[in-house]
Amino acid sequence: MWAHYANHHTGAVVRLGCVRERDSVLLAAIPVKYSDRAPYIGTLEEWIRHLTGQKQLDYDGLFQKLVTTKSTHWAYEKEWRVINLRQSEEDGLHMYNSFLPEEIEAVYFGCRATNPDIENIVQKMHPDLSHVEFLKARKKKWEYGLEFERIETGYATRVSTHTVSNGAAAI
Repeated sequence: MWAHYANHHTGAVVRLGCVRERDSVLLAAIPVKYSDRAPYIGTLEEWIRHLTGQKQLDYDGLFQKLVTTKSTHWAYEKEWRVINLRQSEEDGLHMYNSFLPEEIEAVYFGCRATNPDIENIVQKMHPDLSHVEFLKARKKKWEYGLEFERIETGYATRVSTHTVSNGAAAI
């Protein structure tokens, strides 16, 4: 995730958590399926039935299959996706769903993130987000991988290390 989405460790990743008591878009998240084969729109038999009017293709199911299938090469990501098909009545563009403040659990900074960038993001966090943990990546000393050390902020003192769990979104 760091090399692909967080600008080669200079960016940040946000860990989100689903709040079941609230009407949250994350409740509709779908796990990505990983496959050695690309998804197909329909078999030959399904297309013949569709073109001869015997049975319509399931467009909603096909769309979901197309946007939630990735190569097994990416399986380590353990990704979930939220699909939003709602469109604005004003301009017809797809609507953006924001996250609830309590869904933001942590912000992980890459090992190349600069202190000024980290301070800038931490300072911009609204007081309603005082529960958010801030962590900075560093390379493990004797093995491949990363570990994360909590950053002391104005909200609380945070000292320890832990690893990233599922539910992260790169910014």
